[in-house]
Amino acid sequence: LETSLSEARTAQEQLFASLSAKTVELKDAQAYQSMVDDIPDDDVVRDVRLVNSFMSQIALNIADDFETSCDAQQHQDVANEALARLQNTTAVHQELERMLRRHDPNYDTMLAQTALQVAMVGFFHRLASPWSTWTGERTPLLREIYAGMCSHVESQSVLGKWRTMTFTHLLRSGGNDRASDTSRGVSELLDLLRDVLLACRVGVTQEEARNRIQQQYEQELKDMVVRALELRRVTGERVVSRDLHVILAPSPRFDPGNMEDEWASPKDRGGLTAAGQAVFCTTGLGLVKEE
Repeated sequence: LETSLSEARTAQEQLFASLSAKTVELKDAQAYQSMVDDIPDDDVVRDVRLVNSFMSQIALNIADDFETSCDAQQHQDVANEALARLQNTTAVHQELERMLRRHDPNYDTMLAQTALQVAMVGFFHRLASPWSTWTGERTPLLREIYAGMCSHVESQSVLGKWRTMTFTHLLRSGGNDRASDTSRGVSELLDLLRDVLLACRVGVTQEEARNRIQQQYEQELKDMVVRALELRRVTGERVVSRDLHVILAPSPRFDPGNMEDEWASPKDRGGLTAAGQAVFCTTGLGLVKEE
């Protein structure tokens, strides 16, 4: 009799443990199904505009700060090495890289400002996009899976929940944390800005260029890296009911309905006279919503 009672208690305990586990699973499933957005579109648009404003201002400031350091002949080899490094990045458009290689061997403040801004746009686009390889080497495969799900007309609620959970667990499994991501982002950005200046024939060494940028602008750069990483987290992990994509120019031809000509004269600010013309480079990020 005692043996039977013991076996019954054991079976009851096992059943209770199984039911408890199932209850937890059901609660998790309920939380997954009831996942909702808490980020208005206007907040994301505001953050993209802040990043764009920062890039424009910081590019102008850095280009002006280095205007008095020119010594093209002394540092021609340094410029060539910087151009070679820029060729291996995705932040600088090929056309701009070729222009930097061909332009007059004297430092040009306007060219430096444009090049710095374009480089930062490419960098922050990669940083703010959850599908970029900056997130991890497994991201391209996940992007293909997500594209396949979209092509099979899965509902947006399913797509959004799959994406948010995927990126949440991807970052956790990769050991990512905000502090290390921020530090890495600032370091990569400093290297990029240094190489752009050197490619523009500024008259300083690699070390001096990087140190000067770091000493004068490190906090501003860090603030924008943090904001870009938050954009990545919002568009990848927090937005469920729609897809928000941080983009570069969506077409090689100027479309006044989706683009702005930053260098147009005030009377042509709408870009109508430039419609259909080739887009040389992108000086700001855009935002697209898909529902």
